[in-house]
Amino acid sequence: MRKHMAWRTGRQTVQASLAVMLAVLLIGAGIGCGDKGEQDGAGQQQAGRPKPGGSGTDKAAADKAAADKAAADKAAADRKAKEDAARGTLAHIGHTAVLYMATHGKAPASLTALVDAGDLKASDLVSPLAKDTPRGESHYIWLPVPMACPADLVRLHENPAHYGGQRTVVFLADSTVKEVTKAELDALVQKTKDWLAKQGE
Repeated sequence: MRKHMAWRTGRQTVQASLAVMLAVLLIGAGIGCGDKGEQDGAGQQQAGRPKPGGSGTDKAAADKAAADKAAADKAAADRKAKEDAARGTLAHIGHTAVLYMATHGKAPASLTALVDAGDLKASDLVSPLAKDTPRGESHYIWLPVPMACPADLVRLHENPAHYGGQRTVVFLADSTVKEVTKAELDALVQKTKDWLAKQGE
């Protein structure tokens, strides 16, 4: 009887010990899962936050770049429109001068003579690129070439200052209007002056 009770008591002690160990294991597992869940949640929250200097800064930089490009495109379009208008004014003055020569039999001494004759208005001699004209200089430069002359001589050209001193537009003796570099202009003007000088000999 005593032996049976001792065995039973030992068995209960072992069962109690196993229960305690199982409880400890379950509690430990629960704590570990909880920690992992908290870590995962914290990681997700961190991932959801914008990084310093991230998307917000990138968007601002992209917006600024787009605005700068739009401004540059508009400035380029405005400049082209003014250059086209200046080219048209040059052609108008040149053709008016040719008609003057056909009527009077000689080239006008200056562009002002076309205004005095009523063929042009004073405003016609103002280039759309006038703001780039140095003080005291003409917007358009006239060379009194007669009707009968080589086709590639220069009758009229725009002030190169309007094009940064690097290029300009010319009206040739054959009524061609074209853009030339400053070096090409200098060569054409010198050729025209040399030809005019020979006619005066």
